[in-house]
Amino acid sequence: MDYRGAPAGWPIINGTRNDVKVFDTLLREHWGFSEENIVTVTDPAQQSTESLLAALTAFKASLRPGDTAVIFYSGDGHGKQVFDANGDEVTRKGESAPDIMDEALCTTNGTLLDDDLTVLMQGIAASAAQLFWFCDACYSGGFVDQGSGSSLPENVVLIASSLETQKSEDALRIETDKETGKMAMFYQGTGTRWLKAAVDGGGLPPRATHQQLFDALAAERAKDKRARSAIAAPERLPLPFLTSGSWLLPLFSS
Repeated sequence: MDYRGAPAGWPIINGTRNDVKVFDTLLREHWGFSEENIVTVTDPAQQSTESLLAALTAFKASLRPGDTAVIFYSGDGHGKQVFDANGDEVTRKGESAPDIMDEALCTTNGTLLDDDLTVLMQGIAASAAQLFWFCDACYSGGFVDQGSGSSLPENVVLIASSLETQKSEDALRIETDKETGKMAMFYQGTGTRWLKAAVDGGGLPPRATHQQLFDALAAERAKDKRARSAIAAPERLPLPFLTSGSWLLPLFSS
């Protein structure tokens, strides 16, 4: 989402449409997904809270046993501006200092809370053999709850571009086309850039596991020498799932 003209008034993010194109190419050219099985939501009219909830619910209904579900989000996120009405942030973290804010995905007319996203992901995971979710947004490490009773099942792998306390980045890039030699300038999300470099760089083995992909993303982040690179670090979620067997499964394996 780039939020141009969005009634919620979120800042414009320039690189999100480029991020979607990158992930679409990865799905088709690297991971074997067919075009008819890929749905993109780049129309601002379809990016309200209500429309996104409806789209994710329809996506869940379209799944069949044995399917692999993949979700990509590039946009804004907020970790300190949405009041935690049900108090689950303190409950799940066990913090002595109160955390009274939910994390949330920003929509064109408001927010989609981590509480609601968790329920949606639980439903999608129950309808598919596997769910892989890549989030490129500020505070995206908090987009799902991680406490008892709200955690995701073990057929879910979520990789976020930042921790729940961190901002991510929409940065201007300069890249040379390998075929034409021409230089192009464009904006791109930090996490998407790491992902593209990790996959296109050829460092991943055939049938790479989710753990190997995460390690490759972390390696790309470590090579990022820009002054603001410290604002984001890739995160694997949910945290109790870090040692589960699914991290050792090949990408998009059922």
